[in-house]
Amino acid sequence: MRLCKKKQTVRAWLENFNIPVDDHFFLKWNEALFKIITTIQKYDGKDFVTERAMDMMWSTIFQSLYIDYDTRQEFYPQFEANISKLLKVFDGLDKAF
Repeated sequence: MRLCKKKQTVRAWLENFNIPVDDHFFLKWNEALFKIITTIQKYDGKDFVTERAMDMMWSTIFQSLYIDYDTRQEFYPQFEANISKLLKVFDGLDKAF
């Protein structure tokens, strides 16, 4: 295995992928993914969460992030609305359990 001793900053990494440091979509997407991942990890494998409930959670995530878009309308406002609804569902889970 070859070790790379080159250091790279986050700014340089973003620039390599032509992502502006202040890209609002990129920031919102990653904030949402963090919340989704931590919620999934919190409930996955718990005795009180059924397999069907986890399947429904995954379906809701998929629907919100990838399906619920009208291609005739602007993307970003739809994305923000979908993320907002999804995160409210996840906040509701925390209150329910």
